Amino acid sequence: MDKVDEGPSDITNSEERALPNDILNAANHAENVISTGIKESSILKWLDKISLKLKYRYWLLKKMKPEDVKNLLGLHFVSNIESHPNYHTWLGYKKAYNKRYKIVE
Repeated sequence: MDKVDEGPSDITNSEERALPNDILNAANHAENVISTGIKESSILKWLDKISLKLKYRYWLLKKMKPEDVKNLLGLHFVSNIESHPNYHTWLGYKKAYNKRYKIVE
């Protein structure tokens, strides 16, 4: 019988088998590095700060009291308020509110 030429796909498969797993996984590693870099980006930190400032200004414009914002952020039913992710947002607003209305605590 004549040997059938399987073409370039057979060569590709043998080349892939020859590559170490580290090289084959390089794309996944690069993707992880890129996504980590985006998460720690200074641009995202800057956008978070801008977002907070806009929230504070909006709430101040609406003359919302810190207790109202506390309820809005879902902090009114929390047993340990300091462990809640929105705690620092509320605390920052409370400071901005007190500064705006000259309230001394």
